[in-house]
Amino acid sequence: MRKVRIAVALAALLSVATTARADVPRQPDLSLNYSNLTAIRVNPLGLLNFAQVNLRFRLYNGREDISAQNYFGLGVTAAVTPAWARLGIRAEVQPLTILKLYAQYEFSGFFGTFNQLATFPRLSADYSDSTINERGDDPALDGYATTGSLLTLGAKAQIQVGPLVVQNLFRALRGDFNLQRAGDTAFYEPVWDMIIPDEGWALTNDLDVLAQIPIGERSLFAGVRWTHTTAIGTSESDPDADTRPSNAIHRLGLLAALRFFDDPGDTIERGQLILVLQWHLQHRYRTGQDVAQGIPYFGLAYQFQGELIQY
Repeated sequence: MRKVRIAVALAALLSVATTARADVPRQPDLSLNYSNLTAIRVNPLGLLNFAQVNLRFRLYNGREDISAQNYFGLGVTAAVTPAWARLGIRAEVQPLTILKLYAQYEFSGFFGTFNQLATFPRLSADYSDSTINERGDDPALDGYATTGSLLTLGAKAQIQVGPLVVQNLFRALRGDFNLQRAGDTAFYEPVWDMIIPDEGWALTNDLDVLAQIPIGERSLFAGVRWTHTTAIGTSESDPDADTRPSNAIHRLGLLAALRFFDDPGDTIERGQLILVLQWHLQHRYRTGQDVAQGIPYFGLAYQFQGELIQY
C-alpha cells in the first residue's frame, strides 16, 4: 500500500509540473539543432567559447507535455580558450521532457600557454593559483603543450511548477592525457577548477532552484545554485588519501538568466544572458588559504540556440 501511495504521489507531481508548463512544443520527427555559449569568469580566471550541433530523431509520438520533447541525438562539439581547444562527438537521449542523458568524448590539446597543462605527482599536491603561476617561472615545473581526451557522462533533470523551476545537472569526467613529466599522475582541470587523476574520474553536480519572472516579453530566471565537485583518486595518484586535505569543492550563490526571446523552432529560437555569482564554502585554496573567501566565483555568459532543419 505504501508503494502505491508513493507512485500516486509521484504521478500527481509530474502531472502538476507538466500541466503547469502548458503548450510544450512537440519534438519534430527530425531536427538539426545548434547552441553556442561564450563565457568569462573570475576566481578562477577563464574565457571560453563552446558550441555544439546535434541531429535529433524523435523516439515516439508523445501526446502529453511530459513526453512531448523526446529524442535520440548525435552531434559534434567544439570548445576553445586561450589555453586549450577541444573537439568531440556527443550522443544523447531524452526519453521525457524532464530528463536528458548524454555521453561526450572530446579530443583535447593544450597550447602550453597560461601555465597550462599543469601536472602533478599526486592529488595532495599544491594546485593553488599562486603555485601554478610561480611554476611558470621554472621550466622544470611549468605547464606544457600536450594532447589527450576527455570522456563526460551526464544527466540533466528539470521540472517546473508554475513559476518555480528546479533543475539538476550531474556530470562524471574521465581525463586521459599524455603527461610528459616523469612521475606525474594528476592534472589541474581548468573548467572544473580541480586537480583530478589522469585516467581517473571526477564528479560534479549543479542544483538550481529558480523563479521565472516575466518582464514584458522577456523572462528572468533567478534563484540559487549549489555546486559540488570531487575527484576519485587511483592508488597511484592518491596514495595519501587518508591524510591529505579534502579536494572537494562546494559553492553556493546566485544564478540569474535573462531570456531575451524564446521562439521554439526558429533558426535562432532562444537567446539569454547568464550570471553566476557563488561563494566557496569549501575549497583547498579559495576559502582564505590562497584567495580570500569573500571573493566570489563570478561568471557571465551569453548563450543562443536554434534549429537549422526540422521535419
